[in-house]
Amino acid sequence: MLNIVCDQAPTQPLAIDVGRIHYEDWYYCGNPGPDISASYGNHRVPTELKPGGSVWFLGAGGPMGQMHVQRACEMKDGPSLIIATDISPDRLQELRERFIPVAEANGRTLVVLNPNDFTPEAFERELCELSSGCGFDDVVALVPVPVLVEQAALRCGYGGLLNIFAGVARGTQVPLKLEDIYLRNVRWVGSSGSKIEDMRETLRLAETGELLTANAVAAIGGLNAVLEGLELVKAQAIPGKIVIYQQIEDLPLTRLGDLAATLPTVAARLREGKYWTKDAEEELLRLKLQLPEEAAVK
Repeated sequence: MLNIVCDQAPTQPLAIDVGRIHYEDWYYCGNPGPDISASYGNHRVPTELKPGGSVWFLGAGGPMGQMHVQRACEMKDGPSLIIATDISPDRLQELRERFIPVAEANGRTLVVLNPNDFTPEAFERELCELSSGCGFDDVVALVPVPVLVEQAALRCGYGGLLNIFAGVARGTQVPLKLEDIYLRNVRWVGSSGSKIEDMRETLRLAETGELLTANAVAAIGGLNAVLEGLELVKAQAIPGKIVIYQQIEDLPLTRLGDLAATLPTVAARLREGKYWTKDAEEELLRLKLQLPEEAAVK
């Protein structure tokens, strides 16, 4: 932890090792002074998105990004404005189709943007207008690209949180405005994995239906499809999670949208024709393992 007590800004941004923030929980705090202890109690606890606030997800189209967006749309006391950006038109369309209705159903606004549709200056103006010129309460960097982490930090509002979620390597130096920490009450956080209590809370949310984890599933396959699945993940060709059923040997890797052609009774059990469900899984196991219906349910 580095506590900075100062009322003056440096003449230029300073190189900060953002990989250490992500992997080793390096923590920067501060205040204008003179009370050193004020740095420890005058800011948000960096564990949750600000209720009723605004959040920008950079790289929102990937599997983890979609889960972040889904949670922001569904969570109790979540943000009122959600900005999701990515450079893949296909992934952005997936975001629109999947989550704009969810956001609207929960009284929230989801805006999906492709930075490549703008000039850099126009994109900055768009973000400024969306945040009313004040920056965002939360900014989540979901791509391990240093220049994007730098851009993300510039859009943190007063008292905002920058979540360096993507795995930026240790030693990665990014020029950041250190004065944001002690003059604007901004905090930089990151995590390389969940603690046991986090996993328990996630399991509870899934069990109670507060977090619909199956919504992230985009394709399924059997044991022989593992290599193809890994290649598709590497190529970022699937806009969601791939579930491999190791007890099924010869199930080709299949997108959910293609199930109707090969497994129509499984496709019929998808929610809204596109979301994976427990019923669809049970039907898949019944068909492929030739189980009686009651055994598949177990």
